[in-house]
Amino acid sequence: MRDGLIEAMRYPAIRSTVLAQQIVAMVSMETFTVDAVAEIVQRAASVCRLPAALDAVLDMLAGRYPSDAFAELRPRLVWDRVSGELHARPGRSGSR
Repeated sequence: MRDGLIEAMRYPAIRSTVLAQQIVAMVSMETFTVDAVAEIVQRAASVCRLPAALDAVLDMLAGRYPSDAFAELRPRLVWDRVSGELHARPGRSGSR
């Protein structure tokens, strides 16, 4: 190890679906701001390359789908774009 004879460290890239699942789990328990979620998820080495994708993931979770093909899916969270808060949908487990 002192001679530098160790394997290079590589982090697996996290998929946006995994990021989405983690965000839904977070907001199912309490309200978060978008900034707080970004700060938390960017601590993970495998997520640090996704800051540009965070808004797209949040859009999808809040029901803004990229095409009509997803129109039958229900939003997974509520994104108050004025306050920047994310919280569980009413009537969902863990919501208020």
